[in-house]
Amino acid sequence: MPRHFATEVANPGSLPSYEDATSHNPIAIIAPYIRREDLFNCALVSRAWNDAINCELWGEPAECFGFGEKNPLASFLLFLKALSHASPSVLSQAHTLNLEKCIASIYTSLPDTWFSNLLVLLPELRRLLLPGITFLDHASLVRRPSIKGYLPHHNIYHLNISNITNTTSTSLVRLFTNLTPGLRVLDLSRTTSAGHPDVIAAVGSLRNLRSLKLRWLKLSDRSIELLARRLQVKIERLDVTGNLLTDDLARYLMDWCFMPPEFEVAVDDTESSTRVPVAHESDDESDAEFGDEEEWMTARKLQRRELSALEVSLPDAEGNLPPVGDKGLMHLHISNNKMSSHGVCQFLNSTRLRTLDCGTIVQQPDIPRRKVIKDITTAITYYGFRKLRNLRIHRDAVLLVKSSGCKDTDLLEISRIPRLKTMALTNVPATADATMLRSLVKFLAELPETNLKTLVLEMEEPKSEEMGFYDVTAPLAESDTLNFFEMSKDDFSFFEDERSIPDGIRNGNGKPPVARKQVQQEVEVGTLDIIKEWRRKSQQEGRGWKGSIRILRDIGGAEVLERGAEGNRWGVMVSDFGR
Repeated sequence: MPRHFATEVANPGSLPSYEDATSHNPIAIIAPYIRREDLFNCALVSRAWNDAINCELWGEPAECFGFGEKNPLASFLLFLKALSHASPSVLSQAHTLNLEKCIASIYTSLPDTWFSNLLVLLPELRRLLLPGITFLDHASLVRRPSIKGYLPHHNIYHLNISNITNTTSTSLVRLFTNLTPGLRVLDLSRTTSAGHPDVIAAVGSLRNLRSLKLRWLKLSDRSIELLARRLQVKIERLDVTGNLLTDDLARYLMDWCFMPPEFEVAVDDTESSTRVPVAHESDDESDAEFGDEEEWMTARKLQRRELSALEVSLPDAEGNLPPVGDKGLMHLHISNNKMSSHGVCQFLNSTRLRTLDCGTIVQQPDIPRRKVIKDITTAITYYGFRKLRNLRIHRDAVLLVKSSGCKDTDLLEISRIPRLKTMALTNVPATADATMLRSLVKFLAELPETNLKTLVLEMEEPKSEEMGFYDVTAPLAESDTLNFFEMSKDDFSFFEDERSIPDGIRNGNGKPPVARKQVQQEVEVGTLDIIKEWRRKSQQEGRGWKGSIRILRDIGGAEVLERGAEGNRWGVMVSDFGR
């Protein structure tokens, strides 16, 4: 009996061709859509079904961990035992292994050879994610495999070993030089000994490295200078959040990692020439979602990209391969360092940035806050408007707050950045006074005129007594509530039906009482309630913004590393307002 089922899909994740859809090979087509918990039963139907299902079952084996009565860690231990009994054809289908959900206890122990054996048994592994894995230690990185096989592993594309506390500089150097020299995406955030000069030098020797995360390692400018001299313009994404870096970082990266600035002369309607940054067609290429560098290239996207790269890299009729040039640093994360606005502006002057995360900028005592904000917004408007796609910045650059001393003309107009797709605002207060409220409403009203797709609001820790929007039951004086309704009656054009003062707090003649001069002049309202009301009103009027608003609360703080059963960090809550 002939076998009618194909064992591979030409382009995983894409729609099947007409020939594939009308052939007698349905299993390979529907396999990506089968629920993970049903894959095991499907693999037991027949050998033909098993061959077709293996690609999904073994492609990302960690997706099947934790089913039944076993937790993800127990499933991983059984997976390690099964590797030595699986056929090479099956093992070669594994391309991603994510152990983020495998939370070990103090009693968890593995043989020292488990890591090297894993690399030998999975020769086609492309992504290995081991954040916070306690049994990845010095011994497992320096120990040779107990089985025969070939090392180093040149196929691993993405390695995440963040939050590892049991390593040493010697073991990390051996990992990069003898085990995984072909890395392109590397995450060493919060890993013990990752900031050692020998480790920095080993990372700089990775010839194919394109994305690097070195968050919260207490790195100095001298360490980044050593790294920049080695990586040069081959590095495209660098995350150095939460270190001890100063404005000298801008000089080192501009000298070694950025391509030269590009300008062109543009002529406006008045026939006056202006020197503006150059824009290329390649600037429209899709980038990773902001803040998800560890998922910069998912397994399916990676396979599709590699297939398309093979087509692009085919030689022409004369046998010449197309040139592949370095792009230089384009995605930069520098928040929570000791940098001033001067250093941030230097990076923007490069005209090359597509992603900038400057978060909270150090406020120098001799420079007014207004000048700091104005310098950054001016640099973004002039140097970054042609290429900037992702921006994370302090709320003072966009919203008018009394403490900043800024005026409307100092704020950033996102409508003047046509390619901006994702914006994150940090330190957004849970409640807004009248000044910020007007600025927030104006900012939301301008969103439909922009190309922004995602707005992320990173909220400050709310106050103990946070009132809801028009919540007359909040612990405020009656006169304060009346005064708020009286002050806000002319502020918002889309709150007509909610400007009225609630019943029960009027005078006998139906008019509100006169507010005393001693009452509080600023009554704060909930920021999220304002956004919800704006979203509802704009959708009713048919002029709604098609993007999504994501609210992020980090109650635990940046130093909290504990993770829950699903691998999520404790204390981080995310809510989405949808489209």
